[in-house]
Order: sequence, then structure tokens, then C-alpha cells
Amino acid sequence: MNIRKTPKRIQRILRNLNLTATVAAALKDPRRTNSPWPFVLLLEVLLVGTLLLRRALLTVEQDSEAMGTRVPDSTLSYVMTRINPSPFRAVLHRQIRTMHRSRSLKPVGLPFGIATVDGKTTWTGTHRGDTMCQKQGDHWHLRAMRFVLSSAASRPCIEQFFLPPETNEIGYFKTAWAALLTTYGRLGLFEALTGDAGYASKENATLVDEASKGYIFRINDAQPTLLAEMQRVLLPRAGQPEAVSPWERVDGREVQRRLVRTDVLAGFDGWPHLRQAWLIQTVVMHEDRREEVVMERYFATNLVWKALSPLQILLAVRAHWRIENDCNWVMDVIGGEDTSSWTNNRKAVAAHHPLQVQAWLRVIAYNVLGWLKRVRLRSRPSWPELLRALERVLLPYLTELEAQVAVAVFLG
Repeated sequence: MNIRKTPKRIQRILRNLNLTATVAAALKDPRRTNSPWPFVLLLEVLLVGTLLLRRALLTVEQDSEAMGTRVPDSTLSYVMTRINPSPFRAVLHRQIRTMHRSRSLKPVGLPFGIATVDGKTTWTGTHRGDTMCQKQGDHWHLRAMRFVLSSAASRPCIEQFFLPPETNEIGYFKTAWAALLTTYGRLGLFEALTGDAGYASKENATLVDEASKGYIFRINDAQPTLLAEMQRVLLPRAGQPEAVSPWERVDGREVQRRLVRTDVLAGFDGWPHLRQAWLIQTVVMHEDRREEVVMERYFATNLVWKALSPLQILLAVRAHWRIENDCNWVMDVIGGEDTSSWTNNRKAVAAHHPLQVQAWLRVIAYNVLGWLKRVRLRSRPSWPELLRALERVLLPYLTELEAQVAVAVFLG
């Protein structure tokens, strides 16, 4: 990566996004008294800290000094705790529509867009940090349902819902799906939805089918009758796959994926919209050239036979895991979403939602980072390289030594 030119490109891109102004226009300053800290400045500091994937608010305070004005972490925490998180949804929708207009959300290697849904725990603690938290054992969990456009190069998160305490992912799907269609139904952003086995039910499949969208749901023991019939029909044909992926090296092993599919199960077991059943085998080649099937996954779909070619099916199924390997991985491994929070509403005030605010900030920042890394920067930087370039842009008063130390800490 050309470290000298990339920061200038990032600076130009961020200037055009005008993210701080967009967020400031949507949010209301929660403070009642005059303050020496303009609300826009506080939002800018919080957004910069999120873009740099900072894990502690004290680090964000230190960053603010490198931005030109040191803002106490107590001030940042106070504002975060009192911001109403609801308007962030409109900010996310506007962000996605901006990316869509720039033609950067086109499907890669697929004939149409595919969205992926998955659950995500955004915070865990020993106290009820938010009214939406669910209790499990001795801990409270703030859980979200996220939709990612897995067919796009940047894999952006296009929607986020926090699960109410009395429900789960499969129970909340109807509400989330209706809201998703209201927002993006006419935009042409996606034509199919992929979901893990936790979303695979006749009811959810019917909801997707009635919206004239395709579904690709993984089937496991939760659907025993359908799974058993899939195994009976597809396993005998596993030796003659319809498509195989090229061998690639993954975690030091040669890996290949193979597809077997059938349409003889159309309408089976009360799934009137079911048109195809897929078996995807993951095969590993050992050093002695011996091949071993290490994973078998079954999928049900209402897509017509020619909607996707066999190789596109392999790509679509693999793209499903981008919500884990890209969105959730960046949030957790790099940003520490599931292990760190800037401020956690320790007093459990019902009107305070800092955990939701931070989750929204992280989603919006992740979309910008993915857009930069995989679309807008030709050099396709690594995460450490992108972080270093961002620090040069966002922290203009950071010394060279401080920048090197920051990168070293990021690299672990």
C-alpha cells in the first residue's frame, strides 16, 4: 500500500461522506445546560474513536487531544449515556442508500443481491445495562439481529434490531423482516435472504416467499423430517457433485467445497414453496493426498432451478459466512464488541441506552471501514495498514512515534 497517497484518498472520501454532520443532524443534544463542549465536537470525537476501533473511552480522550482539543472521557460518557439511540437507524439507512447510489453495493459474482441475517451479542455484563437486555444465568446480554448485504464487496450491515427480553431471533424475525422490507423493499438491494438453522422455519420461509424474495435456510436437527429426507436423497449422490470449488489453502490445509442438489423434494413436509434441497460438503486434503469430508451442510430454498448456477450456489452459501467472518469478526476481534464497552449504564437507569448507542456507532463505522478497505481504496490495505492511514487522517496532531506505538498495540 502506498502509505503516502492512501491517507489523502481517505481524507477525501471521509470529507465527501460528511459523517459527523449526518449524525449530528439526526441526533438531539441531550444536555440541558450550556457546555463548553459543542455537541458536534463530541460526536466527532466519538465517531473518530469508533472508526479507529478503540476499546476504551480513555483512549478516545487521548485521541481527542491528537485531534486538537482534549475532551474528558467523563464528558463523553455523560453524553453517550443520554443520547437517544432511535435516530441512528435513519442514519444507517441513509448511509446504505448513499453507498447504493454510488453503485458500490452491486453483487460480486452473483446475478442478484443477497442479504444475510444473524444474531449478535453486543454486550454481556453482571448488571442490566439496558432495558432490552436478556438475562441468562448470572449475566445480562444485549442481543441484536443484524442483516448484512453479503453479496456486496464491502459486506455492509444494512439493518440492526435489538431483541426484546421476552423473545428470541426466530420469534422476532417477522417484525424485523417487515421493517427491512419497508426500508429496502423497492430499492432492489437484494432478492434473496440466507439464514442459519436458527431462522429456518416454515413460518419464516413463508414470510420471505410471500414477499417475492428467495430464501436459503440451513436445515439441521430442528427440522428432523426434512433433514432426514434430504440426507436420504442427497447423500447417495455425494460422489458425483454438480459443482466443486477450486482447492484453496485455509488455516494450513487444502480445502474444497462440493455441491449436490435436487428438486424432487419440492413441497415436501408442508413447505409448499420449497423448490430445491442442497448438500454442501467441505473436503480437506491431507498431506498424504487423502481426501476427507469434514463438514456436511444442508440447505432449503425456494429459488427456481436456474436462478443460480452450481458454482454461484457455492459462492452464495459461502457468502453467508461473511456476516461472521467479516462483520462480526471485525466487531469482536478488532473492536472488542463482546468484551469491552465505553460506558455501560452501571446504575441501570431505564432511560439511558449507551450500549445501544455504541452498537449503532460500531455498525456505522464498520460500514465505512469495509467500504474503504474493499471498495474505495485500490491498494486493498490490511487492517493494520488501514488503521495507520486512518490515524494519519483523523489524528493530525499525532506524532510519528505515537502512530508507530498505536500500530504496534493494534498488532498485539
